Amino acid sequence: MQYREYMAQALELARKGAGWVDPNPLVGAVVVRDGEVLATGYHDRYRGPHAERMAFDYADAHGIDLTGATVIDTLEPCCHVGSQPACTDLILAHGIARVVVGSVDPNPIVAGKGLRILEEAGVEVVRDVMREECDAINRHFFHYITMGKPYIVDGRRRAGESDSEYAVRRRELYATYAAVLAGTESDVPDESFAHFNGPVQAVGADEVVIGGHRPLLLEAGALACTDPDEWLRELGKRKIDSLIVESDEAFERLSMACQKD
Repeated sequence: MQYREYMAQALELARKGAGWVDPNPLVGAVVVRDGEVLATGYHDRYRGPHAERMAFDYADAHGIDLTGATVIDTLEPCCHVGSQPACTDLILAHGIARVVVGSVDPNPIVAGKGLRILEEAGVEVVRDVMREECDAINRHFFHYITMGKPYIVDGRRRAGESDSEYAVRRRELYATYAAVLAGTESDVPDESFAHFNGPVQAVGADEVVIGGHRPLLLEAGALACTDPDEWLRELGKRKIDSLIVESDEAFERLSMACQKD
């Protein structure tokens, strides 16, 4: 029960990165010892510090000794060096005694390796705490990283949905998905992007903008004379991990080629 309390806090932190970390996963971390929260962190932007590093940097800056502490992680710590250092190295360097995780990272370069590294180094690992909730916040990432194609959501107006209800739902989708596939640019109301840092970008699939609240606008005409599965895989290569589909014709063509909400 104590792990669930901290994992719920880590989940709330992870959600703060929604719309900013694509195509990376949402991750939150809470560091505790003897019932006291010592530091917290979350992945806040693409190529930015990972959740664990943010928490450790806070502790280091404030002179907080983390020896013997427990890290509560929504996702398995990474074990490879990319734009950021391996989180497993940081965990070991800070003398962490226990790591509690919600989800195992499906990325082939991690996929349980991070947890094995920690266990072999003597760190206690507790798995699957609130796994269903932790998996749910990264359904886009899990599908994208395993299938190589964006996760699709039906952005079409629902039966009986009022103008205001549809506008609210649309804004929420635009805040968390990487791209929107509409009939034409005129089909996407400017007010739906009022909370973004600028107007809608009418760009091609090869002009990807990553790490900000500004989904790409793709026109449904791009699917003409194109195999839907190949088109989705091409978007995946360009790091588009999730796609809102607002065109009836496009949705029908794509629904059989990719998982959808």
